Amino acid sequence: TASKIYWNAINYSGTYSLTSNTSYSNTTITEVIFGDKVESVPASLCYNLDAITEVNIPNSIRKIGNNSFRHCGNLKNIKIGNSVDNIGQYAFYDCISLEPITLPKSIKNIGTYAFYYCNKLETLHCKATTPPAIGSYAMPSVIQTIYVPTASLDEYRALWSDYFSKLVGYNFE
Repeated sequence: TASKIYWNAINYSGTYSLTSNTSYSNTTITEVIFGDKVESVPASLCYNLDAITEVNIPNSIRKIGNNSFRHCGNLKNIKIGNSVDNIGQYAFYDCISLEPITLPKSIKNIGTYAFYYCNKLETLHCKATTPPAIGSYAMPSVIQTIYVPTASLDEYRALWSDYFSKLVGYNFE
């Protein structure tokens, strides 16, 4: 049966995988809803939850943990709140259906392999005026265009040299 999970663990900082918890072993989790005071998505929380198609990360969340949405093959849309400053390693790795996303101004770090094997993620908008630190292979090989603030384009080109030809200046409203 399809189900929704309400995650309201406000200061949970460990690793918690819904698929390894026997309470959820016979369900198809289609949606994870975060409470409005939750500050982080725990490492591995939605690891391998293939039925999830969209996620809304609220403005209260600052960190998306390592492997949080890894192998969520049907995850197509994600809205990342305005407070997220850290996307962990492998956070969206192998989310093969993930479509263009926007990273907020607050982003400071994008972990290694964060979006790798996101085979439909050809466009990304990054609103941060200071280029975030970016780990190895953070972006998928199919990425075509990364929009960044026009005033910061040269700085992005210097710090994100692996993606130099993909970077395009953009005036965000």
